[in-house]
Amino acid sequence: MNQVWCKMKNFFYLINFCLLGVMLLTGCVNNNYEAFYSSNVKLLPYVNHSTVKYPFIDELFYLDEVQLWRNKGYEIIGTSSFYGLWSSRTKAIDVARKYGAEVVLVYYKLEKEKQEETTFIVPQTSRTYHNGSIYGYGNTATYSGYSTSVSYVPMTIGYTNRYFTQKAFYLSRRKTLNTYGIYFLEPDKVPGNPTKEPVIVDVVIDDSQAAKAGIKVGDVVRKINGKTITSFEEARPFMIGQIEINSVEVDHE
Repeated sequence: MNQVWCKMKNFFYLINFCLLGVMLLTGCVNNNYEAFYSSNVKLLPYVNHSTVKYPFIDELFYLDEVQLWRNKGYEIIGTSSFYGLWSSRTKAIDVARKYGAEVVLVYYKLEKEKQEETTFIVPQTSRTYHNGSIYGYGNTATYSGYSTSVSYVPMTIGYTNRYFTQKAFYLSRRKTLNTYGIYFLEPDKVPGNPTKEPVIVDVVIDDSQAAKAGIKVGDVVRKINGKTITSFEEARPFMIGQIEINSVEVDHE
């Protein structure tokens, strides 16, 4: 009976060490999606921020699919991107709740598989049976029993680690949509150096007047309401709805 119990105890030791190893290998306590940064701070006033209990999470097969959501009236309020061991996509939901994102779009790509190994120190118990007789003063006594010793031996296990590129896009719905359904790419501002770059179509809302007119993302804007447009600042009042858009002339890319 003691031998059976000893073997069971050793087995449980081994299981516990292996479970500990798996936890260490998977890095389950890390949440790489917390590498969140607000990549479009300038857009934050134009989106809804609310307490989101159950944000919608969708898997991307192609990064271009993000544009499809923007064309539905959503805007990117931040992204996270990292490379390494798999991080559960559901962890991105916690970030979405923190920042008020209504939609999380996740993307991953397997980059490589790598054979690795690690070593655990496992307890090993050995038992020795002994018996014999003791003589003395005309009496004889016999004895029998076990002696137990515990040693610790290394055990190496092999495993395969899979390394991914993972991205997450956090989106919220725009508060208002201009009546024409078109938005332009806002250039990076350089203090003291106003730009006169072409105005590029960035978003075309589905089923809007702009979409029905055949305007597409990437088109270069030439005129709005018959007025020649040479900079984003000239186009901004139309984009944010200060001036209603009746017509847009573009050059297709």
